[in-house]
Amino acid sequence: MINIMKRLSMKVRSLFTDTPTRLYTWSVGDFRSARRWAKSQPDPDNKNQSLWDKVNKSGWYESEYILSKVNDHLKHILNTPKDKKILEKKFPRVLDFNKKV
Repeated sequence: MINIMKRLSMKVRSLFTDTPTRLYTWSVGDFRSARRWAKSQPDPDNKNQSLWDKVNKSGWYESEYILSKVNDHLKHILNTPKDKKILEKKFPRVLDFNKKV
């Protein structure tokens, strides 16, 4: 039940947050928008937690470390063509034919 609520809250957050068009810099405003965006994105490795939960595990990391981890994930998204991202969402197994099932 908790996982369903977590996914639902991420989905609702993603409706109200903008997708970034550039990497985040080390400013207070960018940190706040990176936090909002990361809380709305699922973790690529574990769909039951948000990207923010993965990046900020202990809560004691410095902001520059957190921003670099969010930017690492964002680099992958910004470098992927939009058509490929749409196809990956609809047909994940078709495009990933090198991956063993």
